[in-house]
Amino acid sequence: MSKRAANDKDVTVNKIKLIRTGIIAFIILFILIFFIKKMDEYIKAKKQPSLSAEKLTEQLVACSDLTTAEIIYNGVVRFDDGGIPFINEKSFLMMYSAKVKAGIDISKVDVAVTNNKVIVTLPSVEIQDLYVDNSTLEFYDKSSSLFNPVQQEDVTTAIHYAEEDVMNHADIDGLLAKSKEQTEELIRGLLINTAGDRELIIRYSEDITDDENSEEASTENKR
Repeated sequence: MSKRAANDKDVTVNKIKLIRTGIIAFIILFILIFFIKKMDEYIKAKKQPSLSAEKLTEQLVACSDLTTAEIIYNGVVRFDDGGIPFINEKSFLMMYSAKVKAGIDISKVDVAVTNNKVIVTLPSVEIQDLYVDNSTLEFYDKSSSLFNPVQQEDVTTAIHYAEEDVMNHADIDGLLAKSKEQTEELIRGLLINTAGDRELIIRYSEDITDDENSEEASTENKR
C-alpha cells in the first residue's frame, strides 16, 4: 500500500470517528435537554400546592345559595273579582314595592382540578326570591258591596297578582345578566388565591360547547 493510500485511509477513519463523535454528542445533548425539561416540570409540580376538587367544592358550598344581584320594582295592580256592580262586586288598585333577588345554587357547582388548571362550572343563574313588601301596599279606588266586602284573602290574591306583574314587567333579563357577571367575579375572588399558579377557568354550564366536552372527556381518559 502506497503512502498516499495510507494517508487517505487515515483521513477516512478520522472522518468516521468525527461523525460518530458528533452523533454521540447530539444524542447526549438531546437526552440532557429532555432530562432538564422533565426535571423542571417535576419541580414546578412539586411547588404546586396540593389541591382537590372536593376541597374547592366544600369551600364554595359553605356559601350556600349565592345571591349576587337584586332589583326593587314598584308597580300597580288592579284586583277585580268580576262581581255585579253595587251588589257583590269588589275591586281596588294596589300600589306595591317588590324586591327580586337572583343568583346560583352553589350545591350545583362542579369543580375539576388538573396539574395546571382549575375549571369551575356554574349552574345557570336564577330568580331566588321575589318578595312583595306588605308595608309598602297602598290601596286606591276601593269598591265593595255590603254583601261582599274586601277581605284579607283578597289582598293575598292581589299580592299574587303583583308577583306575576313583577315577572312580566320588571327587567328580569337584565337582572339575570348582571347576576351572571357578578357571580363569576365573586367566585374568581373566592378561589384565585387557592388556585395558586393554576389557570382558573370559570364558566356556565349553558355556555359549554360540544368541543369543550369532547376535550375534557379526552383529558379525563388520559389521566
